[in-house]
Amino acid sequence: MLTPPQIEKWTQKAMRAVFILLFFLTPLILTTVNYELFEFNKMLFVYLLTITILFLWSTKAISGQKFNISTTPLFKLLSFFLLTQILATIFSISPRTSFFGYYTRLNGGLLSSIAYFILYLALTNNFSRQEAKTFLKALTASALLVAGYGVLEHWGIDARYWVQDVKRRVFSTLGQPNWLAAWLDGLIFLPLAFAFTSPPKKKTSHFLLFSLFLTCLLFTRSRSGFLAYVAGFLVFASLGFVYFKNQRKKFLLFLVTPILINLILIFIIGAPVRLSFQKIPSVPTVPEEITPQRGGSPSETIRLVVWKGALSLGKKYPLLGTGPETFAYAYYWVRPQEHNLLSEWDFLYNKAHNEYLNYLATSGLLGLGSYLAFILASTILSLKKFFSSPAPDKTKAIHLALFSGWLTILITNFFGFSVVAVNLLFFLFPGLIVLLYQKENKTDHLPQIFNRRKKILLLVCFLLFCQGILWVKNYWYADYLFSQAEKENKSQRFSSAQKKYQQALRIRPHESLYLSHAATNLAFLSLNQKNKDDQLSLIAETQELSQKSLAENPYDLNNYRQIAQTFYILSTIAPSYLQEVEKILLTASKLAPTDPKLLYNLGALKFRQGKTQEAIEYLEKSIDLKPNYELARLELAKIYLQEEDKEKAQQQLKYLLEKINPQNKEAQELIKKIAL
Repeated sequence: MLTPPQIEKWTQKAMRAVFILLFFLTPLILTTVNYELFEFNKMLFVYLLTITILFLWSTKAISGQKFNISTTPLFKLLSFFLLTQILATIFSISPRTSFFGYYTRLNGGLLSSIAYFILYLALTNNFSRQEAKTFLKALTASALLVAGYGVLEHWGIDARYWVQDVKRRVFSTLGQPNWLAAWLDGLIFLPLAFAFTSPPKKKTSHFLLFSLFLTCLLFTRSRSGFLAYVAGFLVFASLGFVYFKNQRKKFLLFLVTPILINLILIFIIGAPVRLSFQKIPSVPTVPEEITPQRGGSPSETIRLVVWKGALSLGKKYPLLGTGPETFAYAYYWVRPQEHNLLSEWDFLYNKAHNEYLNYLATSGLLGLGSYLAFILASTILSLKKFFSSPAPDKTKAIHLALFSGWLTILITNFFGFSVVAVNLLFFLFPGLIVLLYQKENKTDHLPQIFNRRKKILLLVCFLLFCQGILWVKNYWYADYLFSQAEKENKSQRFSSAQKKYQQALRIRPHESLYLSHAATNLAFLSLNQKNKDDQLSLIAETQELSQKSLAENPYDLNNYRQIAQTFYILSTIAPSYLQEVEKILLTASKLAPTDPKLLYNLGALKFRQGKTQEAIEYLEKSIDLKPNYELARLELAKIYLQEEDKEKAQQQLKYLLEKINPQNKEAQELIKKIAL
């Protein structure tokens, strides 16, 4: 049996290896067999390694005399931030969502915050300066692969696999151009730090690496990413100029090369932004402004509308918000009506597209305040150590690169939201900066044998570790089964799909997404049953799953839409199920009072039921919310024609053809029919 000193040595090496894997592999992780390919897999991978690190750290502590947690300067603030997330989860409108995170994203839920907290503590309590530099090398190596693949992506290496125009805006292994840009921003100054303190022969390779990162960044066409990079570069240059006062000439001469690289690459590739003194496009509010714009509404305009909704939520729930990761549900309660006039009016927004407003809306002033306090304290600590703590120039250059990169995240988070790979940098870069000034930890004298109590504790830790690994494996496998079930469903292999839905539900029986989609699949399956008893049995099971899904998540609008579709399918068997559809849509419209699509569906439903006047009322309300609603105006025109009110029908069709879609052939034919 291994002795405590041997275990202490082994666990330390193992933790070091796991952290290297964390930094190197997390940005690269993705699969092609899951419901969500990127974020879901990255988050579960982080959970897997966090559980492993916690097990190794606990084993190391049990082997020693005591479990030490060094109260680093940021420990209390990070603990307070975690406390606010716990409280916001307890009082959340959907505690399950707040704990696990919004399905497919996961990052941002309480569990992810716990993971980042554990990783920060493990990092700052078990390693030193040399190991921090090793971790940064792992990150740089990962960035080399990610950026290299991003450049190849621009030249079409995987263009046929994606619906997106990936050649125009690359996303590499991060999944979205802005996410890739934000992550590269955090790391792009490390090659410059290495180059500054390297001998002349090695400088070239570091500058080439910097050029690769910048090339990939430019290929993302991310405006927020580019602006954050420019700000970070200015900070890097300014602080370096101030600190290296005895080497200012050397530092200024050094800056010439990256500046030239910037100018050359921006000239060849082009910057994602153009200098302009025009105002940000305003939100459309009148009919003359609602004609669909080529390429969609400007992203600035869309963000302003979503931010308005986030601020409304913050005012409505000022203390703890609606709960972590519940923005996708609660935004519909306060969704501004002008959102209906945007090109993305029917898109789901599960984040506020501003990390700070997202915390305000979902964690209230306590959550946002603790988050900002951590940012402020990290900034002050970093600057204080940079200017006051003695260290070699190489360490100072690396510190400068880490701090400049970390500041870019604060900017990209203002225009977007954090993802797994970026959040790792946000929470762990301050810890790495602390480590740069931390000497090698000294190991106390350890006992040579284990007593009975410690053996029991080690066994308990091992069993909990196995349980944690099994949980991650099952979570991933359930998602895999669900993804396969969705593919079977789309191919109309409903029996095969149902088996996979059932397997997924056996693993995660409370996942409302699984329940609602399984219910819809059962509804389709019941249509094909010739045996009446079998059909009734399937319908009963469909109703049971639908009710359970709504009970599990009564605030998810997408859940209501899915269940409404389910009962609409059943209405082809028995028209009485249309009443259930109506009830579900009415409940959903109360949750989303400015959503015109729900009212349109209610209007179409009433028309099918022969309740013409009610159908007209719902469709008119839908058009009031969204004047450029093409389908609603067309449906209303058809009803007016059926009621032989040609004048009102003509009004709807003229508006549609003149201000919404002149190419609508059905509207053209109807207006010709009226003219005859």
